[in-house]
Amino acid sequence: MQTDALLFDPDEARIEALDRFFVDASLAQVHPLIRDWGAVATDAELREAQRDAIRAAVDGRAGQGRAVFASPPPPDMSRLIEFDGHRLIATLDAHNPAGGRPFIRLFRSTVPPGMIADWAGLKRRLLRRFAAFGPGEVLFFHPSHLPLCVETAEIDDHLLAAPVGKMSGMPKAAGSMRVTLKRSSSLAFYPRYKAVYDATYVERPGLRGEVRTETEDSLGFCLRHGFLFEILVDGKWAGVVAAKWRTLAGVRGVFMVEIVLDGHVRGQRLGPAVHQLFAEAVAMSAPEAVIIGTISAKNPWSLQAARRAGRIEIGAWHWVHL
Repeated sequence: MQTDALLFDPDEARIEALDRFFVDASLAQVHPLIRDWGAVATDAELREAQRDAIRAAVDGRAGQGRAVFASPPPPDMSRLIEFDGHRLIATLDAHNPAGGRPFIRLFRSTVPPGMIADWAGLKRRLLRRFAAFGPGEVLFFHPSHLPLCVETAEIDDHLLAAPVGKMSGMPKAAGSMRVTLKRSSSLAFYPRYKAVYDATYVERPGLRGEVRTETEDSLGFCLRHGFLFEILVDGKWAGVVAAKWRTLAGVRGVFMVEIVLDGHVRGQRLGPAVHQLFAEAVAMSAPEAVIIGTISAKNPWSLQAARRAGRIEIGAWHWVHL
C-alpha cells in the first residue's frame, strides 16, 4: 500500500536528511550541457532554494488529519509525498496568474515528474492531499535531455541557456551595427518602458498574463546588483535589457529578467543582436558566466530570437490537467 511520507519526525536531523536527499536528486537531473559549461548550482544554493519548502512539507504533517483548512491557504502549503518509490514536494499555489483555479507545483522530486509512469495514480494522490482547495492543474519542470513519459496539456515556460563566450563568439547578428547597449545609471526610463508594454498588450493581447511588466523595484535590483542596460537603435532609445545572478532548476547563471524592444523597431530581427551585445557586456566582468532565462510558450517571437542568438533549450515547465 502506498503511503504519504509524512512519517518523518519534524526535527532538524530529519529535515537535514531530506535536504541532502533532494539536493542529490536535483544535481542528478541537471542537463549535461550545464555540467559541461560549469554552471551547476552549488549544494549551498540548492539548499537555500528548497529549505523553506522542505520544512513546510515536514511540519505540514501536523495538519493532515484536520477536516478544515485555512482559507486562503498559507503561501508555504507544501506536502511531502511518497508515490511509487519516488518522493516529491508538492506545493499549492492558490494564486493562479491566469485567474483560474489553484494549482500544484511539483517543486522537488527524486525523479523528473515527467518520467513517472503512473500519472493517473499520482493525480489521485495529489487531489486527495489538496482536496479542500480544488486544484485544477499540476505544473512541473522537465529537463529536455530526458524522455517525457506523460501526456501534458501544454508548456508554460521554456528554459534556455548558453555560455556568454559561445553567444558573443557567434558571427555578428543582423543589424548589429544599428544596435548599442548603454549601461543604465538610474530608472529614469521607467515611464517609457512601461508604455512599451502597454502598447504591446494592445498589439498582442495574448501576451497579457504571460509576459509581465517588471516593477521599478525589480529593475532597481538589477541596477544595483546585476546588469541593467538601455537599448539604442540608430542612436535612439528602443528598449531595456535587465538581468541578475540567480539559481534556477539546478543552474547558476545570469538570469534574464527583461529584454524588450519598442514597437517602432520590433519585427526588424534585431533581437539576436541585442542578445549578442548583452553577452559581450556580461563577458567583460564574468567571462565564464552562463546566461539563463525563461520564455513563455505563448511568446514565439522571443523564443525565436533567443534561439537565433545561440541559447539552447535545457528544459521546460509543463502543465497536466487534474
